[in-house]
Amino acid sequence: MQCKGFLADYIEEHRNIATTFKHKRTEPAILTYESRSYASNFKHRGNYSKFCGSAWFEFSNDYALRAGDRVVFTLDNSCFDLKVVTFCDGELILPLPSIAFENLSNARYELVCSAVMPRGLEFNYHNNCSFVHSLFRTSGIMRCIPFVHVMTASNTVKFIMKIPKVVVSSLRSVVDMPISARISLEAYQGDTHVIMPSSFKLCKQDGRLVIEKTSFSEFLSATSYANDNVVLITFNESTYDRSVSIIFQRLL
Repeated sequence: MQCKGFLADYIEEHRNIATTFKHKRTEPAILTYESRSYASNFKHRGNYSKFCGSAWFEFSNDYALRAGDRVVFTLDNSCFDLKVVTFCDGELILPLPSIAFENLSNARYELVCSAVMPRGLEFNYHNNCSFVHSLFRTSGIMRCIPFVHVMTASNTVKFIMKIPKVVVSSLRSVVDMPISARISLEAYQGDTHVIMPSSFKLCKQDGRLVIEKTSFSEFLSATSYANDNVVLITFNESTYDRSVSIIFQRLL
């Protein structure tokens, strides 16, 4: 990518400052709106400057940049790195959704990919970041299939909440599941942690887990979940007494 010549002076000034104060890095990196950093090579030739190298290639691939897209640089003397924002036809370009999973271990990536998702629901980069953060929020998460669910009137009006058979089957592979039992419903909302005692039963006809209506109604009142909210549903096992909780976390 070629840039206007004044970038060369700006970068050279920052190089000199970094060298004078013996910083570990003397080359400003590209710092995106999402706080992603790319240590691209910078070269100046005559009347133009350019970014190149593997880091620039990685940046352009992560954001799926194409000819005609705009990369806006902010020259901020309070920041060592070069702040950039990318646009296409006036719309902000986000990293590809899959980039949110780049630092996951193989085991965590497999768990993310196993999630049951609603048909037609597509997550962008920020949604996937929120999904990953929520999924691995607690150390007690049980390694069963995560369930992403869109709240409907059946949940919020009739207070019927059923967990799919495929999720229940994966849960039963890691813990003994009786036909019915007491269980806790939990929700994380910012700094608030909602905990509600409840119970469940396994449906003989379709193998789904059905949460008891009255406690689920009270749980919805406490969490203010509404129609079309997208929630992540996982299971957590207490390290204290081995009790199991159903964890709800709002994603959208």
